Amino acid sequence: MFGEEGIDLSEEDKALLSAWRELIERRYYKDIESLLAYRDEVFGFDVQHHDLASNDILRSAFHEQPVHCLELGNTVLKEQFQRAGVHMRGVLRVVGLGDEYRTTIDALRMRNRYKLVSIDVKIVEVSDAYGWLKVAAYRCRDCKDEQTIVQRRARERESPHFCMACIRKAQESDDENQVPVSLLARRPNFALVTEDCFYEDAQSLRVRQVVYDDEGHVLNDAAPESLEAVVADEMVGRLTPSTYYRLNAVVKLEPLRDRTFAKDTRRVLSLEVISAEELALFPA
Repeated sequence: MFGEEGIDLSEEDKALLSAWRELIERRYYKDIESLLAYRDEVFGFDVQHHDLASNDILRSAFHEQPVHCLELGNTVLKEQFQRAGVHMRGVLRVVGLGDEYRTTIDALRMRNRYKLVSIDVKIVEVSDAYGWLKVAAYRCRDCKDEQTIVQRRARERESPHFCMACIRKAQESDDENQVPVSLLARRPNFALVTEDCFYEDAQSLRVRQVVYDDEGHVLNDAAPESLEAVVADEMVGRLTPSTYYRLNAVVKLEPLRDRTFAKDTRRVLSLEVISAEELALFPA
């Protein structure tokens, strides 16, 4: 989805890619080489937040746009896995976030959407694993050019509105009969290329705030407020009910499950988990 060839990257993204490459090569490449014996299809690769925060570019990007920052970082991680001969898909998991990200479920509001938070929780419920279409690939029926569109989970699938290759062809042609059908049709003339689509494994959790003392004894894990959290890739199936975790996540908005019309404007908060650190706590 991202790369330095074939895509016009902004100067900020180029600097961010370079910062990720410098950090991974300097601090984590030996860890990557040690994974040669692993045969998992997806591997969650832990990066300490204090290492990331030591670089001004990474610190700022991760704080302001964590999802985009990690997407570019995963591009570099894929490159470094290939360089080391590791035949797995690596996914960056930033752990050890600072106290400035710590908050509680009852403190979250709509103004916190898209912010990065760190919350200590008890896993209450775990859904069955499911998959969703994360990146859809389309082929123009006229010129056969392909393009991809990043989708949103639990939303209607988005498709292209026009084909840039066909537009360029029409601009360069003097023959009206050569105008592609896709530019004249009411509906976009695209076909979904299922074999090139990217699906992501996911799982929904229901979590509650956990409060504990300095020695790890649970004081309260039955708060009335609960929240949905979504994990993906290698985290699916790893978190089980009645266990305690520190979830590092991005606050997202989700439509109401029981909405009765498509354009319902009401939303609820959820957590898109970027990493999960198990807490060694003693239940009451």
